[in-house]
Amino acid sequence: VILSKIKDVFAEKGAALGREEPEILILTERDPVKILNKLNNTDLFIFGGGSLLQNYTSRASLLYYLSVIALARIMSKRTVMLSNGIGPIVGGDFERKFLLGVLARIIATFDFISVRDTDSQKLLQKLVPQRKIHLIFDPTVYDVPNISEKLVRIPKRYFIFCPCARGLSRYGIDAHKLASALSVLMAEHGVEAKVLVLNKSQDFSLACEVEKLLGGERIVLPADAYELCSLLSGARFVISQRYHGTVFATCCGVPTLSLSDDPKMHAFCKDFGTAPARSPKIFANPSLIRAEISAVMLYNEKKADIIYHKIKNSAILSKLELKKCLKKFIFPIDNNEQMFYNIKNSTGRTEKWLKTRKETR
Repeated sequence: VILSKIKDVFAEKGAALGREEPEILILTERDPVKILNKLNNTDLFIFGGGSLLQNYTSRASLLYYLSVIALARIMSKRTVMLSNGIGPIVGGDFERKFLLGVLARIIATFDFISVRDTDSQKLLQKLVPQRKIHLIFDPTVYDVPNISEKLVRIPKRYFIFCPCARGLSRYGIDAHKLASALSVLMAEHGVEAKVLVLNKSQDFSLACEVEKLLGGERIVLPADAYELCSLLSGARFVISQRYHGTVFATCCGVPTLSLSDDPKMHAFCKDFGTAPARSPKIFANPSLIRAEISAVMLYNEKKADIIYHKIKNSAILSKLELKKCLKKFIFPIDNNEQMFYNIKNSTGRTEKWLKTRKETR
């Protein structure tokens, strides 16, 4: 989505200036030499999407992302944090305080800082009070409603379960318990169950086990956002352990039970007024799942219009903010700057070593 927005901004502004369309490089490497090579050929570094700055799932990934950001700054690149989630940062008091200190120091050097939820915004406002923290919601929020409105509504003949194998294993919930709970829901609501796989590398094997236990063809792997929205719009309700499963389903107007202990899921539900996220451990008790689904469907019936308008308003504001950011940073502010690090735009003070680096370039 972010790539398409960059192209839209270029088509609007770049063509008028007679500029060539910029090459967009995707940084996926772990090899330091390859990272250096890519950054060296870059004028603008966009750190975008996802809750990457956290150590809840991996300490190594947090250090990797912080190192890449720091390297981009050392190399005098203009940098933008675009629609990120921050945290959770877990550990003992010393470890947490140390990591938050490093996080604050590095984030403060960004030329533009934006986050995708109000919890992340509040955290960064405490960590880097000298900087403005913009709120740009996940791009899904302002793209999915446009797709959903164009879809033909069909009878609700199934419900959808979107699993996260890692989240279930934490509570000792296996394929047998899942199949048992889904069977109860199929019998009660008189509809079939489909298993939506959004992370094939992590969740496909579990989905295959559930499919084998329930019988029939149940696994769905959407090819694109349109196909995913078409699938979700035909569901009576959705049970999602994946963040984007919840976001897409909510934006499509489908009653959604979010099952996750991840703060990013709780933050999304709070920001848009959806039913609060629950712990995945309730899958161990089918009667609890039944009760939660009933509650979510009743809640959605009462709050659907409020949620819809929150998404619409947030979409309008986020699109404007994103466009403004991209227009400012895809093109130089002046011809002499050449999109390199603008010292006064970042922390407000001149760092001698950065100034020397810029002059050298």
